[in-house]
Amino acid sequence: MISNFLSKGEISGNKLELILDSGANETMVNRRSLIDTLDTRKTKIITAGKNFETGNYGTPKKVYFPNQTELHFGKENKIVFSENLTDNLVSVGRICESGLSVLFNSEKYTIFKNPVTVRGECVHTQFRDPQTGLFPLTLLTEKFSHGPDSPLYEEQKGENGNTENKIHRRRTIEEVRKIFSGLVE
Repeated sequence: MISNFLSKGEISGNKLELILDSGANETMVNRRSLIDTLDTRKTKIITAGKNFETGNYGTPKKVYFPNQTELHFGKENKIVFSENLTDNLVSVGRICESGLSVLFNSEKYTIFKNPVTVRGECVHTQFRDPQTGLFPLTLLTEKFSHGPDSPLYEEQKGENGNTENKIHRRRTIEEVRKIFSGLVE
């Protein structure tokens, strides 16, 4: 386990507290002091309920979890700087790209180095959108039957090449293990 502390969004001495944001597709900061080198590449920043701002990508200064593990912000280790942001947000998706996993519950979050072992019944699995970097959640507005008239019903090719009818259902932990072979043991 790497971390299970709450983030507040302030800096004090050598301690930096940010807001962990599962909805942010980029890590975004409003303090130039957190950027080592600033790129000329710009991006639009659109936040919930606000107009968009323009920010510059930059290479962050090195930051560490309390256990001294260095945090990289995604594969490219880039963050977005805009002095007009009200909060410093860390993208959960970018943390996960750097070989870590983030687990939330009603009281806290915990960040783990991969691979991670998870126990319990899997209720839902959905992949990150590769274009937006966001984690969509698809829910149903009513329960459906599991027959051929169900919108959850689909045809798939069987092992022998014939079309087989299968339905989406709750996945067993064994199925999740296969899907996330490196993430869940």
